[in-house]
Amino acid sequence: MEDHEVVERVKKGQADLFEILVRRYEKKLCALAWRMLHNRADVEDAVQEAFMKAYRSLKKFRGDAQFSTWLYRITVNLILNKLRRGSKLKRTEMDMEQVETSNNPENSARQQELKQAATRAINDLPPRQRAIFHMRYEEERPHAEIAEVLGLSEGAVKASYHHAILKLRESLKGFVD
Repeated sequence: MEDHEVVERVKKGQADLFEILVRRYEKKLCALAWRMLHNRADVEDAVQEAFMKAYRSLKKFRGDAQFSTWLYRITVNLILNKLRRGSKLKRTEMDMEQVETSNNPENSARQQELKQAATRAINDLPPRQRAIFHMRYEEERPHAEIAEVLGLSEGAVKASYHHAILKLRESLKGFVD
């Protein structure tokens, strides 16, 4: 069943079908939230809050955009608000172990240092640039879709992505020739 069909049925009272949308987008939203928040509890809270807000606001969803774009916009806005409020975003020990250790014996110490430096550099990006970088680089979303999700012009998204890349290059100068 397509998203728009599920949405219409939920709007008409078949609330239990919303679970289809949750299952369809939960992993993607968690990945987005993880890239921005880096804390399992904050990720879970943000994703749950996004789905609750989407469900409560579903009657207002007109279908001008794809449901996934609308849901991403809700999620990104919630995360950006959380970051703006200055919540502490410390990683748990388990989360740090997942980032810093690798079971792959082929990874050299230099590669591990680069991975950690890249993670730190991405985390140091301003929240909106981090969101744009994640959606463009990690998810390979087109600039136009990112613009729609964030409520920005396509030019602003391109410029922000470009600035993020420049900042990352500068931060990783010692690792990359």
